[in-house]
Amino acid sequence: MVTPLHGVKVIDLSQGYESYAGMMLAEFGASVVKVEPLAGDYMRRLGPPFIAGESAAFLGVNRGKRGLALFWDEKEEARQVLRRLIARADVFITSLYPDEAEEMGLTYPRLEELNSRLVYCSITPYGDEGPYANTRASELEMQGMFGHWRYLGQPKFHITEEPPLRSGVYLAAIGAAIFAYQGIIAALFHRLRTGEGQKVAVNKAGSLNSMRTINFAAESEPDEWEGHNVAHQRGPFQGTKTKDGRRVYWGFSGEESRKRIPEFLQALGLADDPRVKGHDPMLFYRSPEITAIIDQKFAEMPLEEVVFLLRSFDAQSVPMHTFSTMSRDPQALAMDMVAEFQHPTAGRLKTMGFPWEFSESPPVVGTPPVLSQHTREVLEEGGLSSQEIDDLAKAGLISIFKR
Repeated sequence: MVTPLHGVKVIDLSQGYESYAGMMLAEFGASVVKVEPLAGDYMRRLGPPFIAGESAAFLGVNRGKRGLALFWDEKEEARQVLRRLIARADVFITSLYPDEAEEMGLTYPRLEELNSRLVYCSITPYGDEGPYANTRASELEMQGMFGHWRYLGQPKFHITEEPPLRSGVYLAAIGAAIFAYQGIIAALFHRLRTGEGQKVAVNKAGSLNSMRTINFAAESEPDEWEGHNVAHQRGPFQGTKTKDGRRVYWGFSGEESRKRIPEFLQALGLADDPRVKGHDPMLFYRSPEITAIIDQKFAEMPLEEVVFLLRSFDAQSVPMHTFSTMSRDPQALAMDMVAEFQHPTAGRLKTMGFPWEFSESPPVVGTPPVLSQHTREVLEEGGLSSQEIDDLAKAGLISIFKR
């Protein structure tokens, strides 16, 4: 089967969640080499969870790549090897800051001299130019600076005034990686037409703002606005816990659904409860006290019974999944949302599949590399002789995986 990106060679120097861009290229058939320092991508140390010593976070964004461990971060001799590989590549992805790229000789102008057809993609917090270009920034800082904390927490006119909270998801890094993938694909189409490579510059700040454009555009008076974007703020929602430990999201949405609330309360045995009587049942969902009473009832019922009851009254009712329960969900399996791969050290693992369905050239789930797993074969493909590779190993400039 010929994949859409068959024959495209990618050198992925990015670390962290930015590596998701390279993974998407790999899933559509590109040959992606994950270049890591000898100590490995810092993401290998993120956890828990760890699976047989491997970081689940790292495994989740590096599927389908081959692994090369090279002392590029400190040794110029190793960077010379890296440049030899880039000279033969179609795409180079980096998350270096501009001053780091300059110091290491890994800027686009420098690499363009070696490979005029190269698509060079940089992923940085604030972009490659401007007063903040070389300012170091964490995911926490990016979310705070660009307004994403305001969507978690309680606004001042709610029951309590609480500080904003960060999103647990790496929104800036993952969003930038997705936009980087799109930019790389566009640059490859451009190269098909013109034969020319180019630089694709993606920054996390722009990615965050782009993803929230619809929200920001609606707030024409941000200092006074108390409309839909603020009125629906709330802290992290963990769902209602049922008897078997599973959680459920539930609610009555729409006028027709809310007309059945009295029947619903009757079925739960709460219609005559003195704590419920006197409240307008059509507005009960706005009362934390009453929803807490209903939650207590649900805590005595298994998940399936809760879901069936709510749906029988036209209410919203969604079982909340963990990764473990999602991987067994019949609808997820029917949609091919669950895939598997065989990892050299962690064994057979389940992972999330793809959101696309293609009649031809479907994406392929690959295996994340063990650190330095493919060092020798990648360097041989890059034109290095066996003697050169052995000399690099003796000099401590590369690491070769031993099975």
